[in-house]
Amino acid sequence: CMTIILLSTPAPIDTIVTLCADETTIFADSMLKQTGVYEFDLLTSEGCDSLVRVQLSILDTLISTLDTTICSGQKIQIGNQLFDQQGTYRVTLQNASQTGCDSTIVVSLTVVDPIAIVSTPDPLTCVRDTVLLNGIASQTDSFIAFSWKSLSGTPDPIPTHTPVASVSEAGLYQLTVSYPNPGFPQCADSTQVLVSIDTTPPH
Repeated sequence: CMTIILLSTPAPIDTIVTLCADETTIFADSMLKQTGVYEFDLLTSEGCDSLVRVQLSILDTLISTLDTTICSGQKIQIGNQLFDQQGTYRVTLQNASQTGCDSTIVVSLTVVDPIAIVSTPDPLTCVRDTVLLNGIASQTDSFIAFSWKSLSGTPDPIPTHTPVASVSEAGLYQLTVSYPNPGFPQCADSTQVLVSIDTTPPH
């Protein structure tokens, strides 16, 4: 006498797998690393065929950009890295996205270095009652601001915001060049220049 047991065909099994970019998974001795639906015929414990469908999704790497500016001599930290040189950098942040995957930041770093330079002025004389303080050699661009003031006696601002100032008194003067505009750090540099007076009578 023989007993025959008929087993019903198992229903397909659907499995959803999500991976970060550059990750892989192994299923039924197959390495999977691309988005798609994969089907595998496997044997159940009863020896019957079973269809397993694996729906694999590969998440894109999150890429963002950061444009930032620092003063010369300063450093900026992005993730675990420090930067102090002008340039473009790609920084990978481990497990930083909302999905738990790595993210990449493309950093565009500008380093500003204002330099104040004033040419040595001519002396005041009996016939030259004003002289020009010339700071044109200073680093100049559309974001630079100029500020002059007298350091002799009571410090007094000179009412000009250009690279050149006209003065009529001997003494010590200071030029400050800076980046005061929004979006730029408060980088600045100053230099001083002495205006002398020549009392020798003209011939």
